[in-house]
Amino acid sequence: MLLDGHKLRKATAVAARCVALSLSLWVATLGLLLVGGGFLALAPSGGVVFASEADPGGEAGPRRILIIGDSLGGQLYIGLYEAYRGDKTVKIDRLTKISSGMVRDDFYDWNKAAEEIAERERADIVIMMLGGNDNQPIRVEGQRYREKLLTDLWKETYAARVEALIRSFTSRGARFYWVGMPIQKNARDDAVGQAINGIFSAESAKAGSGYIDTYELFSGPGGTYVTHLTDDQGNRKLMRESDGMHFSNSGVKWLGRVVKAIIARDDAALAAAVTEPATEPQAGDSDGADPAVAQKPAGGTGQSAAAPRAGGTSTP
Repeated sequence: MLLDGHKLRKATAVAARCVALSLSLWVATLGLLLVGGGFLALAPSGGVVFASEADPGGEAGPRRILIIGDSLGGQLYIGLYEAYRGDKTVKIDRLTKISSGMVRDDFYDWNKAAEEIAERERADIVIMMLGGNDNQPIRVEGQRYREKLLTDLWKETYAARVEALIRSFTSRGARFYWVGMPIQKNARDDAVGQAINGIFSAESAKAGSGYIDTYELFSGPGGTYVTHLTDDQGNRKLMRESDGMHFSNSGVKWLGRVVKAIIARDDAALAAAVTEPATEPQAGDSDGADPAVAQKPAGGTGQSAAAPRAGGTSTP
């Protein structure tokens, strides 16, 4: 049966709407499968990305690990998600903000956000990774201008913000790790990265939280920047992106395995500390320090945790 022009146009429009609806449903389904089965959504707080693996893990629920930070934190989330894939006892979440850092609190205030996140999310372990956007002057409270990069006042202001952020989570009982910046291709950016790594490490030690050093892990011979490295599985692969800061897919996976290994190491040390009887100070201990306290893991006492080196060796 032939259709007149009006009916043909109407039928065509209905068919087009059906196709568009089917395509939309397909795209939505694909979106739910992204990030290893997690769900991506834009939070109200200005484009912060929240992703989670809604997977139950026993009567008490899964242990929750929350990743925060900038795009490097986002990469760490992907690496950890892959490292824990299939483990129903762990739930990996993230709250990351691209282009953010500790310097430009006028763009995104991580200290304010940390207080809100710590109170709302109540994660068991919180891991921060950022720093690639902090190679710029910082606004000091009470000043109309920005303090020049890496002056003493710049470092003091930056350190105070790092200290406050760590405290936001540790004061609520979370185990906290700060993952340092990897070596960078650009010499100026790398110098800033090393400087803020020193701040991350020092403030973590003061707070009794963990610091994970990735600088050596991703360095080549003599502490040089290289793109290819041998990972913990003995495979030589491309580890860095062309921008000289971010990780390649293989680098992301390696980073995730390394951080997972450090968490497991600290879990074992904490468990041993709980089961072992307290040891009385021995004669000759000049400071009278409790040996059990001195041996607690990085996640509990602020000791720096060096990432395992290529070939499976470790420098704890």
